[in-house]
Amino acid sequence: MNPLVSVIVPCYNQGKYLPEALDSLIAQTYTEWECLVVDDGSSDNTQDVVRVFVSRDARFRYIRQRNKGPSAARNAGIGASRGALIQFLDADDLLLPEKIGLHARYLTENPGVTVVYSDFAFFSDGPVRAYRESPASLRHKWACGSSWSALLSGNFIVVQAALTRRKAIVDAGGFDESFRACEDYLLWLRLAGRGEVFAYLGGPLVLYRQGAPSASSNEIAMLRGTIRAIRVARTLRILNSQDALTVREHLRNLHTRIAVMQVEKHLVFNALLELVFATRSDTRIVRSVWWSLSAAMENRGN
Repeated sequence: MNPLVSVIVPCYNQGKYLPEALDSLIAQTYTEWECLVVDDGSSDNTQDVVRVFVSRDARFRYIRQRNKGPSAARNAGIGASRGALIQFLDADDLLLPEKIGLHARYLTENPGVTVVYSDFAFFSDGPVRAYRESPASLRHKWACGSSWSALLSGNFIVVQAALTRRKAIVDAGGFDESFRACEDYLLWLRLAGRGEVFAYLGGPLVLYRQGAPSASSNEIAMLRGTIRAIRVARTLRILNSQDALTVREHLRNLHTRIAVMQVEKHLVFNALLELVFATRSDTRIVRSVWWSLSAAMENRGN
């Protein structure tokens, strides 16, 4: 018997993209699924869009809540779900037709695996839809023997590329609702820190929509979210010497990137303040961050 897959779709003012995302779900070769669209307080036509799908297919359900962010929306969907397996799908992204079927079959045949994930590809809208491969810097991690060690140097699993056992997500506490960015990264770290097994399967099975370039403030928020997730990860289990070094280097690179971005925005005080934040992460990285910051300021002045 095929297990029920619960597809959780958080949506905040993405009504214009939502129909294509839900159509990609209807196109799945695997039919044993339910879809919970969690409207996170949208002010656009999200509710009207979902009502059309609900009226046509009983597998769709609609949940509305006041705006609390993607973590709370996904948790609401998980709480209302009935499936043993959880598939996340952002409202502006797409699943290829064989995605759920391949991964559901793999988890059924491999009960010791908690998370199975695939590659993904970027796509952008326009007169002709353009596609781009995922970064090679992510793909080399898929063959790593330890997902925990690989995750400590950065996230490499986009949330919709994974199919995960519901019980493991619940046991790990779900998504941290205080996170507004990188909440999926923290969930993977929590699962890996508990010893859950991750497996890679398949080529690009997910299409990740790429819009206009993100504002630098949004990028800084993502970097800060990553730093925060890494700090939490250090409390999950004792790090061996190699993992500790990986974490230190990752934090150094993240704080350096933020400091240099602040210099590029002519926010020198904010750049210097990053040294304080770096101290809170690890005092051993401060000197290196300062050197990079000094070089960026000198180059800016030339």
